[in-house]
Amino acid sequence: MNDKDNLTIVYYASTDDFANADLTANAEREAQIAASPDEVKLQRRLAWIALQRAADFFAETTGITPPQICTAGNRRPQATGAYVSVAHCAVAVAAAVSRAPVGVDCEPTKRILPQNIADRIALPQERRTLSPHPTNDALLRLWTAKEAAFKALPTSAQPPVVWQVDTTAFCINSFEAVNAVISVATPSQTGIISQRLTPDDLQD
Repeated sequence: MNDKDNLTIVYYASTDDFANADLTANAEREAQIAASPDEVKLQRRLAWIALQRAADFFAETTGITPPQICTAGNRRPQATGAYVSVAHCAVAVAAAVSRAPVGVDCEPTKRILPQNIADRIALPQERRTLSPHPTNDALLRLWTAKEAAFKALPTSAQPPVVWQVDTTAFCINSFEAVNAVISVATPSQTGIISQRLTPDDLQD
C-alpha cells in the first residue's frame, strides 16, 4: 500500500461563513433535508457540500475515480470506492473520505460538559489517558472521539450505546478549528489532510 492509498481527507467549515449563502445539495439529499428543522437545514446542506469537495480532492490526490456519494433514506452517506462520514453542529460541519473505514464528529468548543461525564462515558482504558480532573477540552475530545469511532464501525458491529465504543482501539485525530473540536477516527494510522471550506471555494 502506497502513501496515497493510506490517506484520509477532511473538509470542515464554519456555519457562520455560509449563513447568507445560497446552498443546494443534490435532489436526493434535498428531499431528505426538506424534513429537517430550519436551523439544521444549513448544517446538512453544508455538510453535504463539504463531503462532495472532500471526495473530489480525495480523487485528485489518490488518482482514483471520484467516489459517487449516495444516501438511502436518512441513513449515513455511502460512497463507491471509499469510506465517508459527515458531522454537523451549530457552529461547524466536517466531512471525511478515506480508503479505510472512517468516522468524524464535531462539537462547539463553547459547549461545557459536566466534569463527571468521564465517569459515565469513559471505559477504564480510556479513563487512564485522562487526568484526574480533565479539562473541558479533553472531555470534548473524548466525546467527539467516541462519536467518530462509532461511525467508523460497520452498522452490524456498532454497540447499542455509543459510549461502549473503545476509542483506544482506533487511531483518533482531534483538532480545534472554526470554533469546534473535530475528531476523526480510523482503525489504523492514516495520513490526514484537512482543508477549510470557505464561500470563495464555491465560486469556481
